[in-house]
Amino acid sequence: MHSLYKFFSLFFFCTVVHGDVYLKEGSFLQDDEIEETTLLVVNDLFKAAKVSHTPTVHFLVNKDINAAATVQGTLIIFTGFILNCKNIEEFIGVLAHETAHIKGAHSALRDFYAGNASIPGILAIALSGVAALATGNGEIFAAGAMGGLGMMERGVLKYSRSQEDTADAGALSILEVLKWPADGLMTFLKTIDQKYNIRGLDPYLLTHPLTPSRIGKIQAYLKEHKNNYRVPLEYAKRFSRMRGKIAGFTQEPNKTLRDYAGQNSDEARYGRAIAYYRVRKMDNLKRELDLLLKDSPNDTYFLELKGQFEFESGKHKQALDSFKRAKQNRKKNSLGLDVMMSHALIEAKGDLTQVVTLLTPHLDKDPSQVFGWRLLGIAYGKMGKTADASGCLAEAAFLMQDYKMAKSHALKAKQATKASIRARAESLLRQLDQDN
Repeated sequence: MHSLYKFFSLFFFCTVVHGDVYLKEGSFLQDDEIEETTLLVVNDLFKAAKVSHTPTVHFLVNKDINAAATVQGTLIIFTGFILNCKNIEEFIGVLAHETAHIKGAHSALRDFYAGNASIPGILAIALSGVAALATGNGEIFAAGAMGGLGMMERGVLKYSRSQEDTADAGALSILEVLKWPADGLMTFLKTIDQKYNIRGLDPYLLTHPLTPSRIGKIQAYLKEHKNNYRVPLEYAKRFSRMRGKIAGFTQEPNKTLRDYAGQNSDEARYGRAIAYYRVRKMDNLKRELDLLLKDSPNDTYFLELKGQFEFESGKHKQALDSFKRAKQNRKKNSLGLDVMMSHALIEAKGDLTQVVTLLTPHLDKDPSQVFGWRLLGIAYGKMGKTADASGCLAEAAFLMQDYKMAKSHALKAKQATKASIRARAESLLRQLDQDN
């Protein structure tokens, strides 16, 4: 049996080692704010390019500079790419280039398709080794078998040089439709070119072959099309915040503190707040977070961050209040936030029926959430519904490939009060019998 494990929040991506919270190199990053910010840009690019696909983004925690478009509107973005974009103009320039690849139906899998593979297969390879082991404190210990990541780093996911020229021209056209500046694509390519000349082959050059003519053509375009185009200010602000958040959770804390020393932007405070938390300088953390919330008291992501830090400090009731405020200001339901709220409800001895209300819809939609099943099982257990609890624990055990435990709990779950839990237990037992 093979299970595809998914992480559910930036914070629950964390591996905790000797008190340090960090995102493991090579893991997939899923975070509402980062995804929403990126899709804000990509949706506009797709619309301008008249791409019919609904965009999907996957973020890989990796310090290298890389990004690639794949089939059917999927983008794979390295966190190192985001951190190395000096501004949002470079970010939109590269994403416009990737959008042009999608519009042109270019195959980044040119060599790999010979083996009848597809991007879902690559993502499956990358994720198949990820096992999320949830403890009673909600810590996630993660390890990834990054087959797909290795493919990108080896340049298997690469475009032809002619496709790169076409994508550059397409990017310039897309940006012109949006009245967005195109100079960011130029400066980004120059940075990559300089890095290649100085340090040797860069991962981005493996996937996106760079020729002198590419830079020359973009330079000629910019000379002919002088303008005062600007990216929407809100987009620029959100990009900066996203970069600060990623820096805080993926870089060494001391590097983040050095990089943002003396700066008072939201990006800097966001990054410093997370870095201070990682090194357990809680007074400094509180100062940075208070400044962020002073300017934006109802910001859902700052409130979520506040709640996470309060929870990890053992202030469960305060954390629950912060999570509730964050949820009130959220435009849509969030699995990560609802999981954290549920955990806080359990630890704060709150209303456990709320845990059921929060988690059940998410688990019905995506039953691969190990920690979600465990929390729901704990809630049912504390409510005295032991058979229902066993049904949830059976799901968690199955995902963790502990099939003996899964069968034991599933047998007990046949007496669950909830019909859907009984049905899932019966289905799980049939699956286990078929595989044995």
